[in-house]
Amino acid sequence: MSNRYRLITGLSAAVVIVAILLCLCFTSFDNINDVFAFNNTTIVEGTVDIGDILLEGYADRKDGCAFNEEIMATFFSKLTGNASKSSISDVDALGTLTAADIRAKNGNKDLLLTMDGKQWTVTHLTKDRSGNTIVTLFLATPDPERHQWNKWRSKSIDIEYPSNIYGTSYIRSHGLNIASDYVETEGATSLTASSQDEAHKYAKFTMHDIKGSLTDYIVTPAQVEYQETENNITVNTYDNYTLPNDAYGTPSGTIKWANRDGVDMSLAPSKAGYTDWKDDYIWLPSFMEVGSSSDSFYGKMDGIWMLSFNQLDYVQFSWLRSGNYRTPEFVMLFFFF
Repeated sequence: MSNRYRLITGLSAAVVIVAILLCLCFTSFDNINDVFAFNNTTIVEGTVDIGDILLEGYADRKDGCAFNEEIMATFFSKLTGNASKSSISDVDALGTLTAADIRAKNGNKDLLLTMDGKQWTVTHLTKDRSGNTIVTLFLATPDPERHQWNKWRSKSIDIEYPSNIYGTSYIRSHGLNIASDYVETEGATSLTASSQDEAHKYAKFTMHDIKGSLTDYIVTPAQVEYQETENNITVNTYDNYTLPNDAYGTPSGTIKWANRDGVDMSLAPSKAGYTDWKDDYIWLPSFMEVGSSSDSFYGKMDGIWMLSFNQLDYVQFSWLRSGNYRTPEFVMLFFFF
């Protein structure tokens, strides 16, 4: 697997992320199977499939319940690694777990679950700013749709809307159904408005007022402390620079923006819309979050989530939100060789 740069206007898949509140969900050991996972053509053995965490017909229920209590209890027990510890209080006591920590509790197997008909792999457990326990989920099956990160590209950082600012990107607005204002053309001095689509595949994850909406159970990056200060330098020893779009606040530690050939990347955070993604319900991951495997272009680099090779195995030409360290013309991309 290789994490390399790609022209913004190319077509690639979106690696969608959602962080959900663990407030209503998870349960017993019935029907827990070792299945295949995370590959474009088949599923690789060695993943624990929790099942569908949503109640059948939840959108029509009058009691407001959305999650399957039994399945959620199973999920909790897999997070704790103890069949007798299957309550939210047990999970609350865990603090922060990476995907590697979760595998260690489950025979070196990743956890897989289904929500809204889509399979997700569990990448990280932590608490939000309010003290709620949350898990971050990584879309675990290939999305056949290809999407442009932006419709245009430019090497200039001095323009009003550079082409590698995730907050004003076309993929965020259209590909993820955020309906954020985006830059339609090079040289634009104003943003193009967009509207959300109830028929969009991510509508239930992005729209409040539609039947079956799941936004009440999703935490935005603004409530996740580590995403405020991410800095590529802490994990990437190859391109040892701070990357655009990783943090919505001030990056932690040494901040080192590239400044080459008249392109000063330290200007990126001052651009309009740069931090807007912090309020999104779904988002693209950063290079720092996912890291890279030992056979990648960069070599082994453990990201924040410490994902397994299997968790990244399906990803073929998939976008990240991270921009290129030295030019607005490129952004980060996952691909295998």
